[in-house]
Amino acid sequence: GKLAEAYLLKVVLESENKFLTACSKAQQIIPFAQHPFEVVMPRLEAIRIFDVLNNVIASIGSIIPDEKKILSDDIDRINEISLLSLRKLRDEIFKKISELVGSIEKKEFLRHLFRQINRVDLLLGTSPEDLEKIKKHQKKFELEDKMLCEKLADKFALKPQQGALELVPLIGWKAANLAELDMVGGEGLIPSWFVVTDKAFQTVLQSRIKENFSAAGETFNKETLVTEVIDKTLIRADLSNRDKSSIIKNLWETISLPDEIKNEVIEAYHEIEKEFLASKSEKEKDAKLYVAIRSSSCEEDAEIAARAGEFETYLFINGEELLIQYLKRTWSGLWTERAIHNRNVFGSTSIGTKGGVIVQRIVWSRISGVLQTINVPKKDLKEIVINAGLGLGEGVVSGAVAADQIIVVKEGNLERGPLKFNYITADKNEQVVFNKNAGYGTVLSSTLYHQRFRPALEYVELCELVSVASKLESAYGYPIDIEFGIEGTKLWLLQVRPVATFLPALNETLKKYPLVKNSESQRRN
Repeated sequence: GKLAEAYLLKVVLESENKFLTACSKAQQIIPFAQHPFEVVMPRLEAIRIFDVLNNVIASIGSIIPDEKKILSDDIDRINEISLLSLRKLRDEIFKKISELVGSIEKKEFLRHLFRQINRVDLLLGTSPEDLEKIKKHQKKFELEDKMLCEKLADKFALKPQQGALELVPLIGWKAANLAELDMVGGEGLIPSWFVVTDKAFQTVLQSRIKENFSAAGETFNKETLVTEVIDKTLIRADLSNRDKSSIIKNLWETISLPDEIKNEVIEAYHEIEKEFLASKSEKEKDAKLYVAIRSSSCEEDAEIAARAGEFETYLFINGEELLIQYLKRTWSGLWTERAIHNRNVFGSTSIGTKGGVIVQRIVWSRISGVLQTINVPKKDLKEIVINAGLGLGEGVVSGAVAADQIIVVKEGNLERGPLKFNYITADKNEQVVFNKNAGYGTVLSSTLYHQRFRPALEYVELCELVSVASKLESAYGYPIDIEFGIEGTKLWLLQVRPVATFLPALNETLKKYPLVKNSESQRRN
């Protein structure tokens, strides 16, 4: 009745206000966009609200022609400035590509420019003639990538200097992104590391178990392939995902790695150990190298779906024996209860389980945190959000400890400063530290009182962090999520992944709200 109509009219009014706000924001950001996501995301937000508003108006049967026309005019205006901005962006990107083609030093920057222009072309429905100009350069680039992958395909361990994003099929997204940081962020930002390749993983999967293996009423005879045991376990309808995960974990504990894999992994480990000891003073000559071991699955930290935290990470591993033991545990961790559930949801199977394992020197972080180059909750593309706390990153990333929150406005030259920011200091009464008593793992520890209310980041540290993040976002061409640690006064980047907002927004735009009707972009998509 009247109450329902009054409620719907209130919804209309609120939606109108949201729409006008979204339109205003879009018209402020889009004309000055430096990256495609600064066009796609504000436009999509306005169109979504426009659809909701029209549906509500239609449901109460009181569409006002003049009002609707004004709203439609707003959308037409946003589409117009979006097209203008994307065409301008395409011209700028094409010019950069033309300048960088043939430059070995700038190869990785060129890779991201190709990706950006391909996305812009999808949005614009670029003519075949103009597309061919890009394809000509890109084909040569892709051939070089393919040749490098073929050259390294039989390696069981790879170092960051041997490649970057082109090695995703060999080492997974997380490791490839880590190597990419060395290329586009500049040397000296990443702690020493190497990656155990997918070739090593697949070789072990295709090896045969040495002894009979029994689990949940089923016995597998020795000489059965490891992958066969896993696959038969996964298809059992009488087992829960937790049971399946437990069985697979126990299986991996019984596996002996082939000597050729073990030797190559241990050799790479000793290389970073040698580098670590060389950096120590005479007083620290007895220092131990501790490493973190974590998966680099092709399923996680990908551009399409950054499923962070799905697989286990093991900290403070020392020595050859533990290295091999936790390497196997990391592989078995590809079948956690959560990972099995997610694959069922996404329609995947164990056959698609691929990727590498990262082995990286532990950073003894005094300060650690997470940075996102956009403000996701506020849908604000012009704010960087940083959460920084005391101690090791495990506490901040998991939310186990309190962290300061810093909002940095994207104004001026972020790589040089000065910065405009808002700093909220938390009561950091606990931090995660190395468990000295146990000799491994981590533990929560109380913070000294005088440290609790002090800002975790000094201004100079904030400036350095924002400068690096701005440079990386510019190179990647989309919003990114960075985990960092400060060891003494040294800034280290520990991980980088896409913020999972732009590519879903791009796909939704192409499928539901294309800028160019009946365009080549629709046919290709």
